[in-house]
Amino acid sequence: MSVSGFPLPLMVEVGASRRLAAGLGLVHAGAALIAAVMPLGAVPFAGLIRLLTVTAVALAWAAAYRRHVLRRDGAVTGFVFRPDGRIDLRSDRREVAATGARVSLIQPWLTVIVFRTADGRSHPVLLLPDNCDATVFRRLRARLRVTA
Repeated sequence: MSVSGFPLPLMVEVGASRRLAAGLGLVHAGAALIAAVMPLGAVPFAGLIRLLTVTAVALAWAAAYRRHVLRRDGAVTGFVFRPDGRIDLRSDRREVAATGARVSLIQPWLTVIVFRTADGRSHPVLLLPDNCDATVFRRLRARLRVTA
């Protein structure tokens, strides 16, 4: 048996997710709507503040969409949990070994893992049933529940 208790490596390929795209759009549109109609009273430059806030929300949506839906800007496009406990990450830029993984959420509809690399950077991965293989997604959730 291996260190992690699983004899075979688990390879996960992360693709685009329509559910994630819809969710990001809904959340950011709601935030922009709230910012646009928020009563500011007698605050000087209220219109400018609204415009800047809505612009900031739109830019946040664009960055999140590009990274988590389109899988660009160094986003993790795949990873491998090795039997000896090592984790290898692959992105659009390079392959790197992770020094650890923190699981933030394990649900059938969403799993969030934050990988940490030797250079101290964190790499969040949002997995939904439509952006990876269903069998692999189920096995990953089972492995994370056992090892977390």
